[in-house]
Amino acid sequence: MIAPSLITGPTEPPVSLAEAKAHLRVDFTDDDTLISALVDAATAHIDGHTGILARALVTQTWRQDFCDWPGDRVLRLPLAPVASVESVKYFDAANVETTVSESGNYALLEDARGPYIKFTSDFAAPALYDERDDRIRVTFVAGYGDPSDVPAAIRAAVLLIVGDLYKNRDAGETAPNAAATALLTPYRRVWL
Repeated sequence: MIAPSLITGPTEPPVSLAEAKAHLRVDFTDDDTLISALVDAATAHIDGHTGILARALVTQTWRQDFCDWPGDRVLRLPLAPVASVESVKYFDAANVETTVSESGNYALLEDARGPYIKFTSDFAAPALYDERDDRIRVTFVAGYGDPSDVPAAIRAAVLLIVGDLYKNRDAGETAPNAAATALLTPYRRVWL
């Protein structure tokens, strides 16, 4: 599988500056830029394709490219939760990008391994252009929704990580926060 590409990132982090400052008990503005950067760092540690959860937190749009049609008629998506599939496109034998109609051709499903696209048995996989690795392109919307829709345990873990980073900002390396790890563990996606 080719690494996914972020098309449109979230418009807000899962935890606001005000929430982070309240958690830190900071009532002045001198550290606002630093605290915002720490929220971004904690979020990046958890969110998206490179995050430890392999989940999208706040709504964002991604594209996953595939080399070939799957023999089992299943295209696994790398992030959860997936709210919708915007398009499934492919490059035909003449290298012309063509859209697969959703109607009667595929469905978005989820199992214990996560979200996937399942093509119907009636779908006749068209020939693909041989000179590309990104022959099939799936664009999808992932995330829990707004920041308030992100599970409380994940939001609390972000705050705990921000707290550790803020408290130890001059100390160099810090040990992982055991409480944050415990809060995040049920949300980790494991590929079977």
